[in-house]
Amino acid sequence: MNIPNKLTVSRLIMAPMFFIAFHLGVWFGEDFQSLSSILTLLLWALTELTDLLDGQIARRRNLVTDLGKVMDPFADTFSRLTYFVCLSGAGVMPLWTFILIMWREFSILFVRMLMMGKGKPVAAN
Repeated sequence: MNIPNKLTVSRLIMAPMFFIAFHLGVWFGEDFQSLSSILTLLLWALTELTDLLDGQIARRRNLVTDLGKVMDPFADTFSRLTYFVCLSGAGVMPLWTFILIMWREFSILFVRMLMMGKGKPVAAN
């Protein structure tokens, strides 16, 4: 597995970590709220940084793979929906906004699956 794909896999691992970090203050009390906020922000920043870097590295070093074309958009959707589940559940994001974003994400994934069925993996960008 090349470096860009490893970065993509790391986003799949960081998404559940983000969910846990986001809820530390709720699950373990207010003593953990500061830690929760710091970890949540760090995981969000690291997740988005790896999203930026995986594509840049893949294109610059000619490491674009069909696996990466499929896995990257999935990792994007998985991580972003994790953010939005947390924000919506905490009352920060209205439910209708969350539903609209989910509809958009799943529509895009559906189109990508159709294209893959025709032998044309579609990269995120």
